[in-house]
Amino acid sequence: MIKTFKIIFHLKTVMQVNVFLYYLKRLWVIGKLVPDQVYGLDLAKKVLTVLIAVLMQIVGFVGKGLYLAVMVGLPFLFMGKNQIMAPGERFLWMAHILFFMNCILGPLQDSQVFSVTRQKITCIKYMQMDAARYVQATLLSKYVPFFVYYLPFLMIAARMAGGSVLQGAGLWLLFLSFRMMGEALQVYLYDKKGFVLSRNMGFAWGVILFSLAAAYIPLFLQLPQTVAPLIIHPVFVLLAVLAGAVAFYYIMWGYKGYGNKLKRSIELKYLFSDAMKQAKQSSFAEVEMKEKDLKISQEKVAKYQNRKGYAYMNAIFFARHRRQLVRPIYYRLAITAAILAGGIFLFVSDKNTAVKLSENLCVLLPYFVFIMYAMSVGDKSCRAMFYNCDISLLRYGYYRKPGTILQNFKIRLIRISLYNLVVGIALCAVAVIFCILCQTTIFSIDLLAFSVSVMLLAVFFTVHHLFLYYVFQPYSTGLDIKNPFFTAINSAMYFICFMCLKIEAGGTGFTMAVLAFTICYIAVALVLVYRLAPRHFRIK
Repeated sequence: MIKTFKIIFHLKTVMQVNVFLYYLKRLWVIGKLVPDQVYGLDLAKKVLTVLIAVLMQIVGFVGKGLYLAVMVGLPFLFMGKNQIMAPGERFLWMAHILFFMNCILGPLQDSQVFSVTRQKITCIKYMQMDAARYVQATLLSKYVPFFVYYLPFLMIAARMAGGSVLQGAGLWLLFLSFRMMGEALQVYLYDKKGFVLSRNMGFAWGVILFSLAAAYIPLFLQLPQTVAPLIIHPVFVLLAVLAGAVAFYYIMWGYKGYGNKLKRSIELKYLFSDAMKQAKQSSFAEVEMKEKDLKISQEKVAKYQNRKGYAYMNAIFFARHRRQLVRPIYYRLAITAAILAGGIFLFVSDKNTAVKLSENLCVLLPYFVFIMYAMSVGDKSCRAMFYNCDISLLRYGYYRKPGTILQNFKIRLIRISLYNLVVGIALCAVAVIFCILCQTTIFSIDLLAFSVSVMLLAVFFTVHHLFLYYVFQPYSTGLDIKNPFFTAINSAMYFICFMCLKIEAGGTGFTMAVLAFTICYIAVALVLVYRLAPRHFRIK
């Protein structure tokens, strides 16, 4: 068992080190300092392996706390539940949410036994490793740290929500038991019926929708709590633990068919089955072209006749993607109308607060940083450009010429910025109308700073998404995102925008910081695109 675990761990970390080195060599300046011989430097790779292994554990540990904060803390924060709930009631809702998310959704839509990974294919198909030992080793290496990291956060969260540390430990036992029961169910169904439950996309999406609805709709509707008192009862926890122990024994030692049947679950037909393709393409499904999108009126075609070359090509591209890119703008304008309605409601219900707010709009800017991030169509535009255009044209040498790449970048930057600026202008108009309603001057420095910040954020998020797309080009022909730097920078940006929500008051200092950061980021990003995109914007 220990030998098997070492082999799996070594393969996994070495693959990640090689991917890291590959993308490190593609970075500007730094990449030139990394020699090709680095792949053969055992000592350097061992050091990197240890560092990446440690980083993975840190990310895994911190991720559990972030998960609880997002899945439980955010609903309470945005609904103001902390103020109207008793401490014990908060814990009941916490248990309710986590039961459906961790005991129903998690075990049924995922399976460690049937996950298809590069190291699994290498170990079982090519190295002919014993399938049962591989399953045992991977289950322990996955779930031991997974649940060990969960325990302290669950105890702390339970205590903060008004429960006890012991009740937090009870939730932890429920998570562990239901996860084992979910794995056992999937192994049993595969053994008897020959299919992997979690790979059925219809079933997976059904479980996701059911779990989300069951977890949050009762909370939003303020329905009486009925599930939590049952699941945290000691008798229920004890029964779940007993069932989980039986399930754990079954998948670890009781089931004897891994040697004969596990190989079938990682055949190429599973890797490239319709279900797997749908899973890979899920992020591109919303930008997929339909037949009606290809039909452009003669009037529009005639309007573009004065454009030549790539200007004409991009004009046709955006004309054919009105459903994917322009229609979402209408939805975002509807949201701005809802924001205006909220301002009017605030004025009617609490005029003094509304007037004070209109005189100091910059206090709302931290929220609008996240709002502008969420309303940006930059990410969707990049996916549409790759899926419906660049994935094919990048195969040709003329399309990869530096002048062509930068020309297309400039055209797309202007067009997508206009989309986002429409939303920014609408939000600024809402601010002006709100000030007029409150009889506050619209010629104040505060309103000007707020409006400039919102408009600059619209351009900022356009540049951000196009910068990541052109410098890192993260999408592969298999529609996967394999570039770790893209994922890291994008995640960091989301985290920064999300943390802005935690700032209780913006004010002049925050506004100046936003203006300085966005201007510097835009300038640096544009320079990097013009220096790096001609070399890195390639098909992978």
